[in-house]
Amino acid sequence: MEDSGYADLYDEAKFRLTHKFHLPAYLIMPVANRLAHVRAGYGFKDGRILQRVIDGGLPILMIHGSKDQTVPVRNAHTLYDQLPQQKGLYIDPDAGHVEAIRTHPDRYQEVLDEFLHEQAGLA
Repeated sequence: MEDSGYADLYDEAKFRLTHKFHLPAYLIMPVANRLAHVRAGYGFKDGRILQRVIDGGLPILMIHGSKDQTVPVRNAHTLYDQLPQQKGLYIDPDAGHVEAIRTHPDRYQEVLDEFLHEQAGLA
């Protein structure tokens, strides 16, 4: 189960630079990516979550708030549309970033229970 996750670290970093900090991502990201490689041994472009989840092959339930201003909800749709394994998607119409459990806790639990029962063959 993942809640409010991003599909690609490089794209997420660009989004945050542009929308959160109002900085020119096209200038900063190449330098930041190179610096990350030098300092940490990996770069922003190495964070392709979609491929890691596909490679893992496990069933996944994605939960996202439609009002998420930190990680755009399009990330949940990107992941869902491209994953070949068993999956579920719940978009909370009133939730922001990682808020679905607070905005509609009963519905959140219901979605989670349904998915887990499905995976266990109990549905």
